[in-house]
This record gives sequence, C-alpha cells and structure tokens, in this order.
Amino acid sequence: MEKKMMITGEVIKKPEHIELGKYNVTVRTKGGKELAVQIDSEGIDERLDVGITAAFTATMVDDVIVADKVSYSRKG
Repeated sequence: MEKKMMITGEVIKKPEHIELGKYNVTVRTKGGKELAVQIDSEGIDERLDVGITAAFTATMVDDVIVADKVSYSRKG
C-alpha cells in the first residue's frame, strides 16, 4: 500500500545517481531523522546541493520514498 507524505529537510549529501534518470537525495529533517528520497532527473538541477532546504511531496512504495514534486530554498 502506498503512503503519501510531505518531507522537508536540509540536504546533507550530494545527490547520488542510482540508475538512469534517478537519484537519491539524503536529507535531515528538523526532528533529526535522516531520510533518502528518490527523485527523477527532472527534479534535479544545479541548485540542489548540500545545505539547501528541500521539500518533497512523496509516496512510500515498498520501503522507498519516491518524490512526486520537489522544491528548494537556500538558507539566509
């Protein structure tokens, strides 16, 4: 069963290419939890880097968090 969620956190590792057109982005939430979120290459751009705050609308599919929509903001 799919579970919808909204995730916001600071990117703590550079996006990792996992397969053609897919990347894992690791974020730390305000609660201190580290999550790996899978996004497609359309959700990646040069702004997504360590220290960026990223927000994801995502679905949990078979223990993998898959982002539907991605937005970014730089601190300060």
